[in-house]
Amino acid sequence: MFFNLLIILVLAIMPVEASAQGILAFGDLRGHIEPCGCDPATDLGGIKRLASFLARERQFNMDVVVVSLGNLASAQGPDLKSKYIQKAVAELKPDVMLANYLELKAEDRVVLESLSKIPLVLTNQAKLKTGLRVSPLIERAGKTFFGYVSPRHPFFSATQHAYELVDWRDKFFMQKILKVAKDKRVLLFSGSADELSEIKSAGLFAEIISSSLKPLSALPGKEERDQEESLKVSKDPEIWAVPLGGTGVVRLGKAQVEIPPKVRDILSGSATLQDEIGSIKLAKKLPISWLGKDTELAPSLVDDLYSRYQLENKNELIKLSKARERDIANSDFVGNSVCTACHLSAYEIHAKSKHAEAFETLKKKKKEFDSECIGCHVVGFAEKGGFVSEEKTPQLVGVQCEACHGKRRDHIRDPKIKSDVKVNCEACHNSQHSPSFERKSYWERIKHARD
Repeated sequence: MFFNLLIILVLAIMPVEASAQGILAFGDLRGHIEPCGCDPATDLGGIKRLASFLARERQFNMDVVVVSLGNLASAQGPDLKSKYIQKAVAELKPDVMLANYLELKAEDRVVLESLSKIPLVLTNQAKLKTGLRVSPLIERAGKTFFGYVSPRHPFFSATQHAYELVDWRDKFFMQKILKVAKDKRVLLFSGSADELSEIKSAGLFAEIISSSLKPLSALPGKEERDQEESLKVSKDPEIWAVPLGGTGVVRLGKAQVEIPPKVRDILSGSATLQDEIGSIKLAKKLPISWLGKDTELAPSLVDDLYSRYQLENKNELIKLSKARERDIANSDFVGNSVCTACHLSAYEIHAKSKHAEAFETLKKKKKEFDSECIGCHVVGFAEKGGFVSEEKTPQLVGVQCEACHGKRRDHIRDPKIKSDVKVNCEACHNSQHSPSFERKSYWERIKHARD
């Protein structure tokens, strides 16, 4: 008994040697350059963690094939984040990347220049009229990678970009794949679950890796990590979709290493041991590596890029704030202090809430100059006369009355004028920023009545 326990403890602390081959797949960052940090449950992903993870994996397994499913940019269009994400992924040098919907949409010169450094694959392109340079197939480590982007996707009804994609049944597509032995074919897929099922049933590929099946408007949350098996879109054969937002990396083939249980899990009884033909099974498969806070951050190729992104993001915000200063004098926002005369009890409840500390929370995380974050920590950032800066509009710092009730200048002039603003808590308390949000229970934290 003691001898068995000793073996268990030794194996539990031994480093696991990665297999000589395998695939690591990520993608669908969709503008997610870093986790917002609002909630520990969604503190996942980011280009720095991705860079550190891939560097470590390649160090121990130089033959691993790194695959990206594309969709790197924001679905809302070209922005600063998207440009830096594409630059960063180019630095990470994936072995092959699917030219997905958001890559097909690319027109920005800087973005196209970054994408030109990445081996892009797209097999069902009949005629591509963007500036992308793509290949119909790419060979890596004895495998041949094909790319399929569905022409049935709703994306095409909402865009005017001119490019032609054919259905997977089309002779144009079939001729390309049938030239390669089936056991070497790997498909990088982007489309619907139904179409993926059709292709799987046709038995054309040895392996299929799917882009996220969630709509382009979806935000990364904690659901996929909590329900990891939901990303296994097929069990036989096994097909995985990459986590949304680049929050994790899928391990396939021999890259799906076995890891022993942790010592504390064995001792606590949360890790169960199974007897298999007289031996003790200690290891479990690791299908996805989630890029959480425990992801080792080592110096990487993207550190300089990330620092430049932060500086440019700050400078853009300062420039925007400067332009908005002209609206301060005639602003219809008044600030909390004006509300206290008639609504003292509501003000006192607010003063004790996390809403009142929202901007200080942002400063502690050093994100007070991050345009992606600031709108949910001040009043009226996206509106005329709203928050400009802590120095110019200190009365609008934090999540105050007008963040929910709207501009109140007219109400101050005539108290009979009531707010017709519908409170939209979910604009900030969404699946990414506040995954545990439930309107009824959260209201109890700030509940206040009319004075």
